[in-house]
Amino acid sequence: MKSPKYIILIILFSIALISSAILVFYDFKPIPEICTPGEGCYAVKNSQYNTMFFGIPNEYLGTGFFLIMILTTLSQMLNPTRKKYMVIVLGISLVSIFALYSIYIQIFLIKAYCKYCMTIDISSLIALALILIFRK
Repeated sequence: MKSPKYIILIILFSIALISSAILVFYDFKPIPEICTPGEGCYAVKNSQYNTMFFGIPNEYLGTGFFLIMILTTLSQMLNPTRKKYMVIVLGISLVSIFALYSIYIQIFLIKAYCKYCMTIDISSLIALALILIFRK
């Protein structure tokens, strides 16, 4: 039987991937139901903090990152190696640091909340807790 830890990680990464993809989709076709102008999601998405690395919007980086994490986790389930496990742990650790920073930015700097960003952040932190609780 496959490790339930990896199945849960894939579910968490998929939730984060879908949330990131929704924000990417918004760039191509703004839909009021996604980010209502003047409200939390809109304020966060259009803040100066939305492009923190290399001028690339965070939702694009998140979409790529979570897709890679899903593929790596699937590969780990099929053919476990220490190297892939370490990539998963490192990826979750880094994204969790970013998640804490993102939550800080939303609460203290922007003073607005994006439901999709928070979903990504919480999924990342739950993944970190899972990795810490169920270490090899």
